Amino acid sequence: MPFRTLSPIFPALAAAVLACAPAAAQQREDMPVPVAARDSVARAAAEAVRETYVFAERGRAAARAVLDGVAAGRYRALATASALSDTLTADLRRATGDQHLLVQYSVRPRPAVPGAAQMTAADSARQREAGEWRNYGLHRVERLEGNVGYLELGRFDDPALAAPTVAAAMALLAGTDALVIDLRANGGGHASMVSHLLGYFVERPTHHATLHRRAPGDTAQAWTPAEVPGPRYLGRPVYLLTSARTFSAAEAFAYDLRALGIATVVGERTRGGANPGSWRMIGDHFGVFVPTARVENTLTRGNWEGVGVEPAIAAAEADARRAAHVAALERLVAEQGDSPRAPRWREALDEVRARAAASPPAR
Repeated sequence: MPFRTLSPIFPALAAAVLACAPAAAQQREDMPVPVAARDSVARAAAEAVRETYVFAERGRAAARAVLDGVAAGRYRALATASALSDTLTADLRRATGDQHLLVQYSVRPRPAVPGAAQMTAADSARQREAGEWRNYGLHRVERLEGNVGYLELGRFDDPALAAPTVAAAMALLAGTDALVIDLRANGGGHASMVSHLLGYFVERPTHHATLHRRAPGDTAQAWTPAEVPGPRYLGRPVYLLTSARTFSAAEAFAYDLRALGIATVVGERTRGGANPGSWRMIGDHFGVFVPTARVENTLTRGNWEGVGVEPAIAAAEADARRAAHVAALERLVAEQGDSPRAPRWREALDEVRARAAASPPAR
């Protein structure tokens, strides 16, 4: 299968970045690894972390842990690519606490990571087709009772390809009175999509985050675009659904939109991965993703690494959509009770509450 990744949230760190596996790839193919290659893959992964991990001392400690495993013969017994990559990933994460660290493999040889200049035209075409097949991560657009919009985002794809689809979705939602964005199953994606989507909720270009790379003073800023295709979604309640599976770029979007005072987070605490980075190939079949920077939100001066994004309204994953729908309608009634639409919001609120009362709570 293609490399299955948790993509970095700021691709500006490196042009060579792997995209997430196509949603069609449900079965994880495997392959044998020659005995002679097992230690060499481990050594190469350790060296990449030692050289480039954003926190130098932790990177050196993680590398030492893997090299100690090599010396002890820990990896020589791992005969398959899945066993080797999973064990190396677990060892690196245990040493650093960083869930973005990842060793992965591809059954099909990859001389360069997707997105790199060395990619073939066929590889690029496969990436484009995969994005089209998954509709660039936009899984569902709905109008809920009471004229509340609902957008389910399964991942953040490259806006260079996904922008027209995003614009179409936002146009369909433009007339709603409140919006619920579902990130519960979103494991991340392209950082550029974070900035692109944020642009729909702010009136002017906004500096929302800064990257601090390993070298002192080596920074980069993330800004929302000056213009977005179609109408912006301004001045209306926005709710973000999260779960323990929400990760990386999806967390960045939730964290930044909350910090800007635009959105209310509903659901569960997110997974807690904020350090972006890039891939390094290990031969033609293996690669290691190494976080090479930390993110600093412009307003909070912090991020969500290791702690996740805390919801303002706690709810089990299965109940989060209903909780956000109720909260949106309650807010509309409370803040715009004299609106001609208020009776319809109240009617919708009664219907949603009645359904909730008739349904058992999620376990």
